[in-house]
Amino acid sequence: MSSDFESRLSWTPPEHTHISPYIWRKADIESEIAQLIDAERVEGRRSVRISHPESGPEGGASPGVGVVVSVLRPGESDAPHRHTFSVINFIRDGHGHSIIGGQRFDWGPGDVFTTPGWAHHQHFADPDSEPVVRFSFTDQPLIDKFNMCIYEEGEAAEGSLQLSGANIDGGPTVYEGIQIDDSGAQMLTYKQMLAPKIVSNVPMIWKWDKVWDELGKMDNDSPEYAGRRVVLLYHPGTGSSQGTTATLTALPGLIVPGEEHRIHRHSSAAITYMRQGSGHSQIAGQRYEWEAGDLVIAPAWSTHGHMNDGDETVIGITVHDVPLLYNVGALLWQEILSDKLEVLGKTGDLSAVAEG
Repeated sequence: MSSDFESRLSWTPPEHTHISPYIWRKADIESEIAQLIDAERVEGRRSVRISHPESGPEGGASPGVGVVVSVLRPGESDAPHRHTFSVINFIRDGHGHSIIGGQRFDWGPGDVFTTPGWAHHQHFADPDSEPVVRFSFTDQPLIDKFNMCIYEEGEAAEGSLQLSGANIDGGPTVYEGIQIDDSGAQMLTYKQMLAPKIVSNVPMIWKWDKVWDELGKMDNDSPEYAGRRVVLLYHPGTGSSQGTTATLTALPGLIVPGEEHRIHRHSSAAITYMRQGSGHSQIAGQRYEWEAGDLVIAPAWSTHGHMNDGDETVIGITVHDVPLLYNVGALLWQEILSDKLEVLGKTGDLSAVAEG
């Protein structure tokens, strides 16, 4: 049989496999950050990519999510540029601003903002700031699999051409296309296809003080948060996929002392940077200890749950590739492992969890 074809006359579905759980330790991350700060001659950027040894040639922290740590010295900026992948930026340390698609975003510790794919952008550290440390969570490994990670150096001046879809006042607008039958199926013209009514890649920022106004209310012993004490940084342009970008979702959250999450699993990978506190996680049946400054991955479809072992509230930020999987109908989620498999938002929901 030709190698161009694979017969499925006697084919059976392959057994599912996923990458191993992994922790990138604080000491190693801080060592890399120190080298970035100390480097005197920089021909590229003061950044380092954090890779999982099993994620493939794209060098992601998971097969579909990349993590890059970037540094700016006080008063320093990177070169203006753009690329086809999108980014969720988390500022760990320092103050400054970014110009993204002609808009200025001022940021400080704890703030999260997005860089849409193919938007010109540039990042600036304030002259009186401590060194800026920025974690970038990206869909670069996914775009790289399509062989479409295109970079371009270029202008990022404030007040330049804005991205389309800037006036977002709700979720995506449903087109009134050409209806072809009573099933609801429609057709759009080529002209309509090239002029979508709303674009989900407009940059947005979530300031930490505003996020903490809501998240801090959960820093108590109330059983109301039997699921997760988290808030989802929602971009309304992503609609029902509930994304921070079209492919990724960021969830700042906390775990109060003594709290233990129910063991659950989902088809999205969960990558968490621990900002405060200490504890452990049960991932794929193994125990992993962690502390503030560690980066932890619960791979796609691995059973996992987290526990706060200390006296201090744990604070972290978790990034999933939920919107991507939701939009392709592959967001499997088992909040209760004995429940049957459902595609979240498509064939089932978590009503049983909501009921207690």
